[in-house]
Amino acid sequence: MMMMMMMMMMMMIIIIIIIIIIIIPNILESLFDFPPPPIPPPPPPPSSSSSSSSSSFHFHTTATTTIIIIIIIAILLLLLLTVFISTPLPPPSS
Repeated sequence: MMMMMMMMMMMMIIIIIIIIIIIIPNILESLFDFPPPPIPPPPPPPSSSSSSSSSSFHFHTTATTTIIIIIIIAILLLLLLTVFISTPLPPPSS
């Protein structure tokens, strides 16, 4: 009985890790794979500085979203670990 529980937990953990390994690169690729921005005509210097700041802000938002996704996945894994650790193990039937 205990071996079945351990096998089930190990299978769940392995399946979750495989799903995360498959999903995270796809999310990162979809976040950083933007269509190329339309090339504007060469503007005067003040507007060019404002456009560069807006593009850096755009990248900043995508970086924060990836960090948030990674933090959420880490919290879910910690919750799974705490659930597995807090479940009392039955006494060994020897």
